[in-house]
Amino acid sequence: MRLLVRLVTPKGGVVLDPFMGSGTTPVAAYLERRDSIGIESDPDFYEYSNKRFATTVSEGRDVELTDIASILEAFDAD
Repeated sequence: MRLLVRLVTPKGGVVLDPFMGSGTTPVAAYLERRDSIGIESDPDFYEYSNKRFATTVSEGRDVELTDIASILEAFDAD
């Protein structure tokens, strides 16, 4: 997803994800230093994606999106 964000969104651009789900696209946009807008109608997915994004930002790390074990652990801890 990070590669796709880099390819289709110019620096300074905004990524729109109208079906945010688990938040992969906003996390990829953040890691690629792009702004993003995510829309999710399911409250459970919305909560999960917000926690996932917050975890990525707070840890300040450049993670691969396929390595989400620690993010899932943080979600399950609550």
